[in-house]
Amino acid sequence: MAILAGPGVDATAFGEVWHFFEQQIGYPVSVLGTDYFNSVPLSNFDVLILPDGGYDNILTERGLENVKTWVRAGGRLIALEGASRFLAGKKDFLLKSKPADSAGTKKSNPYASLRRYADAEREQIGERVQGSVYRVQLDNTHPLAFGYGSTYYALLRDTPNYRFLPQGGWNVGVLKKNSYAAGFTGRKAQRALTDTFVLGTQDLGRGQVVYLADNPLFRAFWQGGKLLFGNAVFIVGQ
Repeated sequence: MAILAGPGVDATAFGEVWHFFEQQIGYPVSVLGTDYFNSVPLSNFDVLILPDGGYDNILTERGLENVKTWVRAGGRLIALEGASRFLAGKKDFLLKSKPADSAGTKKSNPYASLRRYADAEREQIGERVQGSVYRVQLDNTHPLAFGYGSTYYALLRDTPNYRFLPQGGWNVGVLKKNSYAAGFTGRKAQRALTDTFVLGTQDLGRGQVVYLADNPLFRAFWQGGKLLFGNAVFIVGQ
C-alpha cells in the first residue's frame, strides 16, 4: 500500500491520510515522492492513494497510462478531492464534471460584463462552500458504504460538481435535493450541490478506481468518515 506525497500534493491532505494509518490504526504504508513517482514499479503495491492536490504536473501522460495498466492488472486506485478532479474526463475514467450553469447566459446580455467593484466579494461568496455539512445518500449494499445506514454526513469544503457515474460505475454516495444540513453555502454553490456525485467506484480491468470527491479524513476529527475510508482501502474489490 502506498501514498503519494511531495510537491503538488497538499501537505495537509497527505498528513491526514498518513495520520490515519500511522497513528490511528497502526498499519504500515509506503510513501512515494512525486519527483520520482513516474518511475516507481507499481507492481510492488496493491493500493495507491492519491491525496488532494494538483496532479497536472505530477502524472504525465505516460505516468497515467502506467497507473491504468497497474489498475487493470488488479490494483486499486483511491483518488481524493483534487485527484478525483484531475481524473475527471480523462480517457477510461468514468467520472465527469457537470457542465457549467448556463441558465443566466442563454439570452445574450450586452451589459453582463458591467459589474460594480463593491459586488465582487458578494459574488465570490456565492460560489463558496465553507465547512458545510451535507447529507449524502448512500447505497449501503456496496462494500464502500459497508457499516453505514442510508446516509452519511459529509463536511464539504469545496463543491463536488460531478455527474452521476454512467453504466460501469457505482454511485455509492450522491447529493440529491434538500441535502443541506448545516453551515454556510453560497447561492451558486447550492445549485451545484444538487444531484451530484460524491463518492463511488468503477472497475477497470481486474482492478478498481475509488473516487472520493469529499475528504472523509478531514483533520482527523470527522469520525463518521473513517469507516468509509477504511472500506475504500480494505474492503472494496475483495
